[in-house]
Amino acid sequence: MLDAALREDFAVAMGLVLAATSLAATVSKVFLKDATFAARCDAADKVLCPPLFAVVGTMACVASWQLHGTVELRWSGETFVSRWCGLIYCAKMALDVPVQSRPAVWSLPRRASRRS
Repeated sequence: MLDAALREDFAVAMGLVLAATSLAATVSKVFLKDATFAARCDAADKVLCPPLFAVVGTMACVASWQLHGTVELRWSGETFVSRWCGLIYCAKMALDVPVQSRPAVWSLPRRASRRS
């Protein structure tokens, strides 16, 4: 079971990633006015991912350096940076699943309705 602090921190991380995703979607909507919704979603993802993964990668490097002391620290240690690196990455992946599966699901042909 997850402790309450971890659940609260994950909710904050989800909020941060959702806010960044919304900002990227707004930017893509401004620049791609005539594009389809799917194209705007893909553009928003492409605008958001490079800076987000640069931040997560930098946090991972800092956390690795902070935890390099002993084998126990490397496997079970936690710092502020390592915790938030994992939280932000997991939040992005949790929000990415519906966004990345959307084009495949929403582009399926609709069935013709049957009238009796």
